[in-house]
Amino acid sequence: MHIIEGTIIEGSKRASELGFPTINLAYESVHQPDAGVYAGSLLYDGEEYRGAACLAPNGKLEIHCFQAVPLKHIKEASIALYEKVSEYVVGDDGTMRATIAGDIEKSKRCFADLERTLRDS
Repeated sequence: MHIIEGTIIEGSKRASELGFPTINLAYESVHQPDAGVYAGSLLYDGEEYRGAACLAPNGKLEIHCFQAVPLKHIKEASIALYEKVSEYVVGDDGTMRATIAGDIEKSKRCFADLERTLRDS
């Protein structure tokens, strides 16, 4: 697991336009994992919101949470990256919509597997 701390910022809204709203995080990090999509969690205001987090090669970090996040005046947050579920890809709108939907499903399965492992241990 890798935790990246930062400040919530406004993104380009491209993922939102495709039907997958995200929360974007600006951060400074000397060490970060490889670019890709991860099963991840937004750690915000004492709560954990699971989702699919994308770390782009240019350092852009965003997360689509499985449930709505009640954003407040608090701007500090962290994103925990658990397991890489796919490589970072770029494409046209149709390709991106399908890719994001698939990454969300992979992330949900990752969390389900983790819960099953914890329950069975």
